[in-house]
Amino acid sequence: MATQFHIAHSNLFRGVALFSQAFYRCGPNSLIEFGIRCSKMGYGFLPYKVEAGIRDAKFYEKIGLIDPLTSLKNQKVFIWIGNVDEYVPTDTAIKNKVFYEEFVSKPQENIKLTVANASHLFPTENFGSGCRENAESTYYLGNCSYSGAAQALTFLLPNELKITETFSDEGFDPNRLKIFNQSEFYKGSENISKIGMGTRGYIYIPKVCEDPQILCHLHFNFHGCNEWPLDIALQYIVHSGFLPIAENNAMVMIFPLTTSIPTNYNGCWDFFSYTGSNFATKHGQQIQVVHGMLQRLIYGS
Repeated sequence: MATQFHIAHSNLFRGVALFSQAFYRCGPNSLIEFGIRCSKMGYGFLPYKVEAGIRDAKFYEKIGLIDPLTSLKNQKVFIWIGNVDEYVPTDTAIKNKVFYEEFVSKPQENIKLTVANASHLFPTENFGSGCRENAESTYYLGNCSYSGAAQALTFLLPNELKITETFSDEGFDPNRLKIFNQSEFYKGSENISKIGMGTRGYIYIPKVCEDPQILCHLHFNFHGCNEWPLDIALQYIVHSGFLPIAENNAMVMIFPLTTSIPTNYNGCWDFFSYTGSNFATKHGQQIQVVHGMLQRLIYGS
């Protein structure tokens, strides 16, 4: 979802961080196609070409379904993948770099790729399973002695953040992590679960950001598959390392949540058309909901 939202509304962002995921519109037509051509379930049999994702992006730009790709020219892109990831082939994740090199200037400076000795997880300094172990029982967080949150955000916002040398689950006010109603951002007549999103999400607003005179950063964080239940999402958010950075750097953080539905049992964000073929554009139903959240925060509407 991170790359889809980024490409659809690139005018609004300064960069993107991608952890353990395939490139833009890899195997976009069904979960079967994605599984066979973009994941380790069937990798090696007609792997999906990144050139197709690049071609799709250029076509969507031409017909106005995404922001102009020139918006990406001076942006930063952070890419991280584990070389023993159980789901995403290393080569598929690396092709995120190939995709963004098509649009980002000075890619040697503005794109950072890390291939780590890790499984399918989000890396932390000191929480979770061992870095090469299956991390399902620890909310897909892995103790890699490496803060993915700090590394990604300092790359995206160079010389702008205060990052402490040690990382813990402290350093933020848990009372400032709030649940909000996602349904009010959905314009459909049915329940928001119709498009695979839950009724609730999380938002963290540092106290300093309540002052309308203070200009704060804004960060969207999209969880992985199977991390949608409210209690599991809370553990991921609290232990991932993002909240101390938000508290110490006047950064509002939004954590939208999906839900499980028959067409998306694992609660993944839509990367295989279960909400419709325009899922990776401004017309994508999930993207429209999340964009509504952004509009509310920026413009109050």
